[in-house]
Amino acid sequence: MKPRLDLTIIDDFIPTWMQDQLEKLAQNHGCKYEFNSFTSHIDNINLYSEGPQFSNLILNDGQLKEYGVDHFFLLPFLTACLKEGIAFDYSQFLRAKVNILFKQESKSNTYINTPHIDVDPKIHPYNIIGLYYINDSDGDTVLYEGKDENNLKIVDKISPKKGRMVLFDGSQYHSSSHPLKTDKRMVINYNIRY
Repeated sequence: MKPRLDLTIIDDFIPTWMQDQLEKLAQNHGCKYEFNSFTSHIDNINLYSEGPQFSNLILNDGQLKEYGVDHFFLLPFLTACLKEGIAFDYSQFLRAKVNILFKQESKSNTYINTPHIDVDPKIHPYNIIGLYYINDSDGDTVLYEGKDENNLKIVDKISPKKGRMVLFDGSQYHSSSHPLKTDKRMVINYNIRY
């Protein structure tokens, strides 16, 4: 059995100019976003609901989409993995996508989406999730303890910060939160099997 990957948070591991360029690319230059009122797990198993978002699928099942600039969105994950000594082959990429969540109105102090696991553990029992925050915003990523989606305990909340990468075990339940103060929350979501 492979060991569980502990939560790793890396700030400002790529230069500021690259952080700025990725934010610019995500907002203005050639990304082809699709509107989603829901997102599905890899392999179309266990659909879960989230608030509306725009997604730009960069890579799926190891196949890079050819939209022009999309390959630049892989740089943060590749750089973070090199820094952390995580070796993997390009064919281990399951998915990479840019998600944009928009400001929501809420009477509570948070707007947390449905807890989920991106990859079915029966198909890919060992996988890593990487989240790279493209911009400064509110809308925490919430991590949970437990294996039953109806009985989870919040164990951590990570605030989006431009230039931050979060790496964690893909078997851990997690959820995104829509921003309540900033206009949008932009993140690149990576999934690799190992």
